[in-house]
Amino acid sequence: MKRLLLVSLLFSAAAVLSSCSSHSGYELRPARSSEIGLQAICPVTNNVFNVSAETKAVDYKGKTYFLCCPDCSAEFEKKLGVVSAHDAHGEAHDMKSADEPAAGADGRQIAYWTCPMHPQIKEKGPGQCPICNMDLVAVYKKEGNRIAVEPSTGRLLGLKSETARVMKVSKTVRLPARVAYDNELYLSQQEYILSRKNFPAVPEGGSGQSGILEASKFRLSLFGYTDNDIKELKKQNTPDKALLYPSKNAWLFADVYENDLQAVKPGIDVTAVTDTFPSVKFKGKVMFIEPSLNPETRSARARILINNASGMLKLEMFVNIEVKTSGGEQLAVPKSAVIDTGLRKVVYIDFGNGEYEPRDVQTGFSGDEYIEIKSGLKDGDLVVTNGNFMLDSESQLRGSSGEGGGASEHKH
Repeated sequence: MKRLLLVSLLFSAAAVLSSCSSHSGYELRPARSSEIGLQAICPVTNNVFNVSAETKAVDYKGKTYFLCCPDCSAEFEKKLGVVSAHDAHGEAHDMKSADEPAAGADGRQIAYWTCPMHPQIKEKGPGQCPICNMDLVAVYKKEGNRIAVEPSTGRLLGLKSETARVMKVSKTVRLPARVAYDNELYLSQQEYILSRKNFPAVPEGGSGQSGILEASKFRLSLFGYTDNDIKELKKQNTPDKALLYPSKNAWLFADVYENDLQAVKPGIDVTAVTDTFPSVKFKGKVMFIEPSLNPETRSARARILINNASGMLKLEMFVNIEVKTSGGEQLAVPKSAVIDTGLRKVVYIDFGNGEYEPRDVQTGFSGDEYIEIKSGLKDGDLVVTNGNFMLDSESQLRGSSGEGGGASEHKH
């Protein structure tokens, strides 16, 4: 009978300990064989170590934490608000949690508590982050896709906002170039002029021998000549000798990358500076841009005519080109306000009082500091310019990254 009573007591004690250790989703256990050898970070000491057979593991709310030493289990329980055994008064305690959402001091409903630096941490009550020991902050429930952030948390995250407004968006493009001779373009100009002289009676666009004239025009178009450029050459009636050797004018070659082709166009003014004469600024104009890209460099060759009245520019000199362009008066926001996922472009509207909401936008001309907004915003909207990526992470964790939600598919 005594033996039966002893066995019964042992089973009862085991049941109590099991209940305590796994209460409310908290379970302290030895590391499994499949986990041995994994590299882990202890949530108490932040030490990086390899899991061994002696390592204790904690399963908590669907996540597993590995503790680097036996003393860490008690500390980890304190952080989570768990007491796995009776206290000094012999009273058992549960994990600190609130099945019903709590309310903040201003009456707003708290959705959960999170770490400002590790937004993947989501707890039911206040405490400390198991990763970095920072105090958790409240995230309030909001309708739709709005996110509520405490002002103190916003300051910690460095959240800053700026008003969308109509303004002049400008961009400066800098290109490396060189003073070049272009005998191919020179010969193409000469061919066109000679063709016109040799077949004066045959109208352009006619048949027969005018095919030679049409072929010479086509070759010029390959260099970027337009119909107006050809008309100018027709008036000039002589090839430009500056293509062979700099005189009062000089020709430059510059490679324009495809993302700059929106700003660098034929007819736009440029300024050129050389290392040889750094104090001298040469003025010129983009004359032609070839219609095809170099598949290796993803750039198109631009031919730039520069005033060289001083005769300082010599063949094969390296030159730095500066092109200033403007997209005109446009509704614009700082470029840092736009999160570009590759599929969508998202900004975060600041409604004040710590409330933010993601908004899809369409962008246009991109300047040095500001970018045109074609749709999605209006003049006077306040948008987040710093800390918006943290808000976006929070939006995704809340599951509001669908239609109208955060930027859930970042490009890499």
